Amino acid sequence: MVVVNAADGEDPEPRGVMADVFERLGESVERILDKVFDKPYVVPDADAARRLMLDQDARRPSAISQFVQNQAVVRLTSWIAKSSRFGGTGATTAVTALLGSGQRVRRVIRRGALQLQVLASFVASRAHRAGITLERDFVRAVTLDVYLEPHRVVEFRYRGRRAGGTIARRWAKDALSSSDERPLIESRVSAIERLDLDDLHRRWHNP
Repeated sequence: MVVVNAADGEDPEPRGVMADVFERLGESVERILDKVFDKPYVVPDADAARRLMLDQDARRPSAISQFVQNQAVVRLTSWIAKSSRFGGTGATTAVTALLGSGQRVRRVIRRGALQLQVLASFVASRAHRAGITLERDFVRAVTLDVYLEPHRVVEFRYRGRRAGGTIARRWAKDALSSSDERPLIESRVSAIERLDLDDLHRRWHNP
């Protein structure tokens, strides 16, 4: 949440503008998600998942995927720039540094898409070994719950729901953060490793 100190006569929070930016950004992220969940690849175990998620050069995107990600970069950058106008000197300084090269925003989106694809593939691999019929929507719902809230119980919070806006906000936050991503990666991989997929699959079909 951006803290606003509005001058007299100014709109303290441009809700309409921000809602529109996030809606359009969410559409770009939804297209990234479609590619992620439509083309999982083999991730046989947690160690393989960790290696892929920590490999800076892993799975470079195709030309089409790169185009979609670049659209998200443009919109995410626009949101960060607009947010800085209402966030005080500290936010403005951080955003100015961030937008100097644009590389950090691009890296966050590329890494985020990679991590979603690896996590989804790990879920799919575990489900396949357990003899569970692979269903795209099931894999998607489990992966999104773990990616966004790895310390919570999987409850299919994004079943039948668009998640692009929520993920866009997460990536915007990550783009402004200098924290080490490795503990979060470990939390996500470990969460999938502990899942009782048989029970989740039963609950998926008997909500």
